[in-house]
Amino acid sequence: MIPPRFEYHAPKTVGEAVALLGQLGSDAKLLAGGHSLLPMMKLRFAAPEHLIDINRIPELKGIREEGGTVVIGAMTVENELISSPILQAKVPLLCEAAKLIADPQVRNRGTIGGDIAHGDPGNDHPALSIVIDASFVLEGPNGRRTVAAVVVDQRGFELLGGFWLRCPAKVRRHQVDHRGQRHGRGMGWLRCLGCQHAEQSTQQGNA
Repeated sequence: MIPPRFEYHAPKTVGEAVALLGQLGSDAKLLAGGHSLLPMMKLRFAAPEHLIDINRIPELKGIREEGGTVVIGAMTVENELISSPILQAKVPLLCEAAKLIADPQVRNRGTIGGDIAHGDPGNDHPALSIVIDASFVLEGPNGRRTVAAVVVDQRGFELLGGFWLRCPAKVRRHQVDHRGQRHGRGMGWLRCLGCQHAEQSTQQGNA
């Protein structure tokens, strides 16, 4: 099907994107990889009047290490997670988990930020973020703030700008089991030793 008409915007900085979100409000949607939003638009389950494409914002991309912190841009695609030498050395769990997400086409376009921000309980990165004790960087009209993945709350029209992880990650040994998808918990069946959040989540899920 053909999606409804919409106006297309392509900001080149985070500031421009945040300004558009504030100006357009609930009539706008952010476009990252598009694998969730565009099919919903084609089926008329979503009909935003404005699409804000954030693919042209370089500061939202890439993986780097700053001191004892790994920083991942929200627009970093899954295949970049898989091939990153930094993540392979510091957070191999993210590399292994990304290999299990969807198929090669999706992993070439799908982003870590889109997976998290879309809010689908079956997505993988929200659960993984809690497991590895990550923090999210949110950009909004009132500036930047950082919140823990386990307590994240989005206020108004904010953009997920990045993903911070202190190194070394708390998870030392792990086992990825993708069967959690059928329970709507993403990688909720990811078993980790030495991770309090994962243990609590598993216990609650089995209760």
